[in-house]
Amino acid sequence: MAKAIEALLSAGIDGPYGLALGTDAYTRVLETSEHGGYPLLEHLREILGGPLVWAPGVDGAVVVSLRGGDFLFTSGEDISIGYDRHDADAVHLYLEESLAFRVVTPEAAVPLVP
Repeated sequence: MAKAIEALLSAGIDGPYGLALGTDAYTRVLETSEHGGYPLLEHLREILGGPLVWAPGVDGAVVVSLRGGDFLFTSGEDISIGYDRHDADAVHLYLEESLAFRVVTPEAAVPLVP
């Protein structure tokens, strides 16, 4: 993680940073304490200056910038409900929402592979 933060700083991307951890990595971090019993989770939070989150879709982990403007999420419309079909027992509806996620600064995320 220290190398990932060094890479971010070298690219001119200041903190705070967040850490998204895959399932195995998240479990290991929660179960590990440093010499003297200090939880690894708390030490990593201090280094990052931001949160650690469980992200089951991530393989390993990724350090990301939280400074703002590096990643954009756009919701195209409010959520809407529509009619699909019906039968004698039920009416089937659907929910629809459009969204876009855009990476503006690819250097603002550094993967940590297991």
